[in-house]
Amino acid sequence: MIQEQLDRLYKLKKQGRVRFVNCGLVNEDLYSNARTKVLWLLKDPNDPEPDDIKDWKPWNLPEQIRVNIKEKYWARRIMWKVVGALTYGMQQSDFPPFRTCYDSEAMNICNGLGMIGVTNLKKSGGGGSSKNIEILTVAREDIDLWTEEIRIMAPHIVICGGIYGYIKKPLGLFDKLLQAGGRYAIHNFDGHQCILLDMHHPAYRVSVALMFAFFKDCIEELRFKGLIP
Repeated sequence: MIQEQLDRLYKLKKQGRVRFVNCGLVNEDLYSNARTKVLWLLKDPNDPEPDDIKDWKPWNLPEQIRVNIKEKYWARRIMWKVVGALTYGMQQSDFPPFRTCYDSEAMNICNGLGMIGVTNLKKSGGGGSSKNIEILTVAREDIDLWTEEIRIMAPHIVICGGIYGYIKKPLGLFDKLLQAGGRYAIHNFDGHQCILLDMHHPAYRVSVALMFAFFKDCIEELRFKGLIP
């Protein structure tokens, strides 16, 4: 099982760390049977540092997303609504329009979220407050961790939500340009080759409709090129 492999990896890597938010698959069956296996690679979890570290309680990101799915309630976690809508759209035989994915049906967003793999370069702290140097440092220092996560989850495509610039040099990526205006790279993670797509962070302050249109164009172009199923 994929998540079992990830949990063993986290148990090993979290030794000596006071705060460590596990990541992985929201629903392993849905992920494994999805048209396109997609992994969202983000900066850090929304995990503000407590006044007293003794008050910090372990939690994991997939479980929190499952709570959002169950409650169909996004509140300040609107970024997961964006991730769900984009993922739902790309998994359909014909990429539906924005309103169908984002506005019309909460179930579509929940279905999309159920199909994702997700992880962060930084496994603690932040919630939007981490400085660029912190993310760049952890991208280098924890490269064995997050690249192994990718290898284990074996996605067809990694959506680099606001982090492509942090991993480009550590991985030695060579950019390829899309007519849609985006960039991507092809990389081999210890035997697993996949696409890395540079994309805005899902919490980026831009019109969701514009982000959706850009994402849709990038995915459809990658499919046209035969790079993802």
